[in-house]
Amino acid sequence: MEVKNRHYLSSKDVKKLNQDIFRVYPHLEHSVDLKNSTVEAIILTENVKLYAVNNKLDWIIVEEKLIPSVSLLNRGLEIPFITVDMGAIPYITKGADVMRPGIVDYSDKISKGAIVKIIDEKYSKTIAVGESLISYEEFKIKKQGKAVRVLHYVGDRIWSLAGSLNIQ
Repeated sequence: MEVKNRHYLSSKDVKKLNQDIFRVYPHLEHSVDLKNSTVEAIILTENVKLYAVNNKLDWIIVEEKLIPSVSLLNRGLEIPFITVDMGAIPYITKGADVMRPGIVDYSDKISKGAIVKIIDEKYSKTIAVGESLISYEEFKIKKQGKAVRVLHYVGDRIWSLAGSLNIQ
C-alpha cells in the first residue's frame, strides 16, 4: 500500500465529505463538523482513501465504505459497538473477523451491514472497525459463526502507514 496522491481539500470538497458522513452516519450530524478544519485526502493504492482532519487520521474509504478510523473512535466518536473478550483480541489485531463466541456485549443499535466499532472488554478501547454481518436480533439468538467482518484494525497496513505519515 503506497501513497498515489496527497492534497488538501477545498472548502467545497470538505462540505461534500461532511454531507457524505451524515448520509452514512445520520446520528453524527450534531457531533461532526469539518467546516473549520484542515482536511487532507491521501489516496492510496488498492482503492483506499484516507482523510486526515487537522493532521489526525479520522476517516477512511475502504471497499467503497466510509468508515471512521480506530484513532477517531478512541477519541470519542460514538457508533454502535461490539465488545469482545480478551481471548479474541490477538486474532482480531491480526485481521481475523469477529466470531460470535468471542462477543460478550453489543449495542442494540446494530443492523445487518452497519459499521461497528470493536472494543476490548478490559480497557474499553476500540481495536477495530468492521461491518456487522448480523442484526441485533440475530446477536441475541445466534451463538456460533462469523458476526463482524473486520475492515480496519490496530496495527494493520493503514494504521502503520498513518503512523509513518504522521497523521495518527
